[in-house]
Amino acid sequence: AIQGLVELAYFRLLEFLNEEKRFEETLRYGAEMESRFSKMSLPFKKLGRAARVELAEARLSGGDMSGALAIATNVVDTAGGDASGVLANRLVAEIIAATPDKTQFKPEIIRSAAKGAYSQGKEKRQDAIRYFQILQQVLPQIADAAQRKYFEADAWYYMGRAYYFMGRRLEAAYCFGEGTKRCKDVDKDDLNQNLAKFWRATLSDLSKETRSKEVARVLANANDWMIANP
Repeated sequence: AIQGLVELAYFRLLEFLNEEKRFEETLRYGAEMESRFSKMSLPFKKLGRAARVELAEARLSGGDMSGALAIATNVVDTAGGDASGVLANRLVAEIIAATPDKTQFKPEIIRSAAKGAYSQGKEKRQDAIRYFQILQQVLPQIADAAQRKYFEADAWYYMGRAYYFMGRRLEAAYCFGEGTKRCKDVDKDDLNQNLAKFWRATLSDLSKETRSKEVARVLANANDWMIANP
């Protein structure tokens, strides 16, 4: 309980200082927070991780891109998908957006940026698609074949979802279809099942709405493929 109160106090303080653009003070109090927790050997909980994102934003504002990125990616790794991880992903996306050569980043970092952009929805969905496309370019950097294939399937899935919510369902169906065919053995997070489900559903909706013979043919081919590859 005491740790939660301390983390809340630091988070509110650093958030306020950043809003006031008092970044030097954010850096000072952020360093104090990190030193205090390090001495007590306490891992940060959700609000503490959120406070660290505020510290990373202050570092970025001061031109310390590598320092900001190190904090943000650490928060992503330890957040387990909670709100602090979402905030960190968005900051990673901001850092990568400001870097001309995005392929210099590790696949895990680009994936964080893609997820960060996707979580913001609306106009950021096109950014998310672009980051997932960059991720696919750098996948060969991942030595582990299963991890590489999981990242690929995840990218196809989220690109499909992004296109779908943008109203671009032909592109969505293409992404779901490519993911289904290329990653049919990826069962982590039920990705293979979800990709196939959305591939069929998107094409089925398009076929009913457009009454296009071409879409009907593509849907039939998709169904044939799924029957042949249960």
